[in-house]
Amino acid sequence: MDWLNRLLENGIRYLTKEIPNGMFSYKVMEYKEAATALDWAIGLVVLGLIIYGIARTITCRWFFVFYIICSFGILLNWPEIWTGTRFYLHLIPFFFLYSLIGFYQLTKKLIPQKRRLLHYGLMIILFFGLTSFSSKRIRELDKFSKSRYTKGFNDYLEIAKWCEYNLGNKQVVACRKAGLFYLYSNHYVTTYKHTLNREELIEHLKDSKATHVILDQLGFSSTSRHLYPAIQKYPYKFKRIHKAESSDTYVMEFRPELGYSGSFDEDEKRSGFGKFTFENGQIFEGNWKNHVREGEGKLLLKNGNVLVGNWIRDKLVGTV
Repeated sequence: MDWLNRLLENGIRYLTKEIPNGMFSYKVMEYKEAATALDWAIGLVVLGLIIYGIARTITCRWFFVFYIICSFGILLNWPEIWTGTRFYLHLIPFFFLYSLIGFYQLTKKLIPQKRRLLHYGLMIILFFGLTSFSSKRIRELDKFSKSRYTKGFNDYLEIAKWCEYNLGNKQVVACRKAGLFYLYSNHYVTTYKHTLNREELIEHLKDSKATHVILDQLGFSSTSRHLYPAIQKYPYKFKRIHKAESSDTYVMEFRPELGYSGSFDEDEKRSGFGKFTFENGQIFEGNWKNHVREGEGKLLLKNGNVLVGNWIRDKLVGTV
């Protein structure tokens, strides 16, 4: 049922807001507001023209139909919060083409051949009408494109430039916006897995051979929802090595071999049997409770000696 509701809500949003505004950019989209009668009218007219244009096209028609259907098969299944023109930018030229073909073919069919000048006149009116209709919004978008980046993006790009000059050539950085980060850092990049399972994310970073991660403030939920909880649960696997001057944007070294691996309690505190590798090379294997060593365990020292005994509140009270 949730799947059907998502298809319906996404379909209405694309019909009444995304597609018309992506083609004409006639107003700022307010996604939380219900679609107006004008939004519905424009959306239905545009959709009708696109469908009619496709129907009246012979060359490569089915290829484009297949391409559009496959694209929307993905878009309509995405979460409702993923909005914006960027997700269907590749389809907008086809929508323009087929809507113009549809308008041309429709007016050609409705207007007698002896009034062909009227037909061409309507095409000219349509062109200048659309230009006038969209001009204000296009100027706003042009002004916005030349404005300064937000603070979060400025810090993100600053961090990328820092990585270019301070990390080795073979380091792999896991981050959001990997393509953008690569352009500014000139480093190998990867992404982290979008999962609520902290262990899966850690394993994915290992498999990707990530050496560093970026904890950003870009304003998107994936960092706080996926990466940050993993860092909180396994803090010793992530070492902060650089911070942006004006925000909490960090470069963190990923050290999968360090820190804790083992069982946790319901509050995600170290509890039960586990292994902890310290920065100084010592390794503890044994029982934990409430985040500290509690019970039997053994500590392997860097020189090879082993201390076996009982820990109480993280302190060794007896050895064998």
